[in-house]
Amino acid sequence: MTGGVVTLRGMRDGDAAVLIAGRDEEFHRFMGAGSDDPRPTAIIEVDGAVVGWVDHDDHDAHAWLTPNQCNIGYHVFAAHRGRGYATSAVRQLLRMLAEHARCIEATFLIDADNAPSLGVAAAVGAVERRQWVNPDGRLQIFLVVSLRDLDPGP
Repeated sequence: MTGGVVTLRGMRDGDAAVLIAGRDEEFHRFMGAGSDDPRPTAIIEVDGAVVGWVDHDDHDAHAWLTPNQCNIGYHVFAAHRGRGYATSAVRQLLRMLAEHARCIEATFLIDADNAPSLGVAAAVGAVERRQWVNPDGRLQIFLVVSLRDLDPGP
């Protein structure tokens, strides 16, 4: 699936090692340790290079979701941030989910200090539904976007 500059594709041999190598301080700050065997929904490519990943989990993976919701996650490697790649990749994933998934709402659970991620969620039309403090004492923002009301933009 392609959205202009950004292409989403499935995992290939060697991708897991590239995704792990792309983790940095920001990744660990907001995402924790990460999986030893990452298997996201899609790899984000730009000009044939892997620049990150985008993923979704159905409601059975998270207690805070209802049966009609899925949760969205994404990561763009440090050297590629700030160029709109995450927003483009998330938009593409949302369109795919609107066509093929069981969920009708996509959610984002984002640390209140993660301004770039909050910006991505806002750019794809997600609106804040509530906030809570996680067990580590960090404020989390829960945002939701209806897959029925997607902006068809690029």
